[in-house]
Amino acid sequence: MPELKARAHDLNQLAEGAKFLFSSRPLDFEEAAAALLTDDSRALLSRAHKALGNAEWNHDALEQSVRQVAETEGVKLGKLAQPLRAALTGRTTSPGIFDVLALLGKSESLGSVKPDFWFYLADTETKLKNFAQAEAAYERYLQVATDPAAKAKTLLALGATKIAAHKPDEA
Repeated sequence: MPELKARAHDLNQLAEGAKFLFSSRPLDFEEAAAALLTDDSRALLSRAHKALGNAEWNHDALEQSVRQVAETEGVKLGKLAQPLRAALTGRTTSPGIFDVLALLGKSESLGSVKPDFWFYLADTETKLKNFAQAEAAYERYLQVATDPAAKAKTLLALGATKIAAHKPDEA
């Protein structure tokens, strides 16, 4: 994994940098990473998801796709790369975003961006006590999810969110 070694100065840093590869889903988001997932960045991530779905899965093609989305949307690369990093790793720091995409692979990367992104976002919004945003994200997830077990888990989480928001009659 030369992508990881380039940023690590010792084995501890290498292990810390690789943590996202072995984290179970849904991710536990750092507070700063969750803060990056705003309405605007979610819209950018949705566009990136579509572009990445059509890209060949190698570093150069991924970089070209992400840069093209940023350019088309009139934003600097960081405005897209940082929320993408947060959605994929749950953190604000990681190896280069194109390396992260390549290391995770297409299925895991696209699954983290969408539809599972909606579940992760809802979970994070709940932890931050942004209950209305959490409910909306859980509902978006339910619209796109296909796995019955994941839908059941989401319905339970949605109910718990409604209870936490003091809406027990709707849970």
